Amino acid sequence: MRLSLDQQQKGNTLFYLRNYTFSTWLNDNFQDIIRKTIPELIKIMSISDIDRKILHELQMNCRQSSAVIGEKVGLSPSACHRRIGLLEDKGLIERYAARLNGQKLGFAMTFYVEVTLEGQSEAILSAFEKAALSRPEVLECHLMTGQADYLIKVAAPDTSDYERIYRRTIAALPHVSRIQSSLVMKTVKRWAGYPAL
Repeated sequence: MRLSLDQQQKGNTLFYLRNYTFSTWLNDNFQDIIRKTIPELIKIMSISDIDRKILHELQMNCRQSSAVIGEKVGLSPSACHRRIGLLEDKGLIERYAARLNGQKLGFAMTFYVEVTLEGQSEAILSAFEKAALSRPEVLECHLMTGQADYLIKVAAPDTSDYERIYRRTIAALPHVSRIQSSLVMKTVKRWAGYPAL
């Protein structure tokens, strides 16, 4: 079926407007993405192989001295110390901490809890996140894509203690509408750091 000239013009105008709107949106967002991403990319690109080796060594054992790390990566103690300072300044090293053994501390059980909220407005998300941050039982909390809104990590000595955490902490968080808990049966690989090498 042939379209009339008027219909073709309307179709072409609509096509042009759609493409103009999309390209404008893409251009605005692309510039914003580039503005935020380029400085981070420059930081990452400026990391040398030696820096990566230093980061790897620090992740394995941050109590090593600059002299020991320097010997492993082929630098003098002072040069190694200087590079570690630069990595800290760039924000690649956030902080130094000890990794504790949860089992030996009595936390025999680990749960991952999917939490769905009543809505996704800024006020609801902010209220939930503020409350989650204030609860020491919440070890980790991540805003997620998918069916659940948040993924929470919790450790407990036993199921009765987890029930207490479930009732008094997780279910008591604001705007919670659904909770799905999963028990970790076995940890195959523990977090050991990012692959710096």
